[in-house]
Amino acid sequence: MRRMLIVFLFALTCFAQSGTYVVLQKSVLSSTTEAVTIQLPATATRNVDFGLPDTGVSIYCSAACEITVDRNGTLATTTAIAVGKLRSIYATLQSAAYRSSNAGVGTEIANIVVPAGGTFPLGLADFALKAGENLNIRIASVSATVIITAKYREY
Repeated sequence: MRRMLIVFLFALTCFAQSGTYVVLQKSVLSSTTEAVTIQLPATATRNVDFGLPDTGVSIYCSAACEITVDRNGTLATTTAIAVGKLRSIYATLQSAAYRSSNAGVGTEIANIVVPAGGTFPLGLADFALKAGENLNIRIASVSATVIITAKYREY
């Protein structure tokens, strides 16, 4: 019985130190750009994974939009947006998200055109972030409503 209790408490501790989070950014653009960044500070003790079941990034555009995705540019410092916990019991968030991000351009990993009125699920099955890394989703200049949804797990 004592052994079961120890295993249960260990599992509960591990679960409480991770969690699933969501970032939602809706932008109405008028011949302008948008950049959304999700990042971990250099001091983070957890990682971020976008490739687990029921996680990932999707991008909706009301007009045809060109999207560039890059990773590990200089870290963003402005403009923070809210990251939502999907369950209140999850650990304190370590990742941060930014809109109109000033993150530096990193290594390009995708360049996509989303058709007008379309939603593009960004395939990030093998993608994760560790301390000091970021993911940037950049929308080229367009007049459109753009919705970026990112759901990920910190562990």
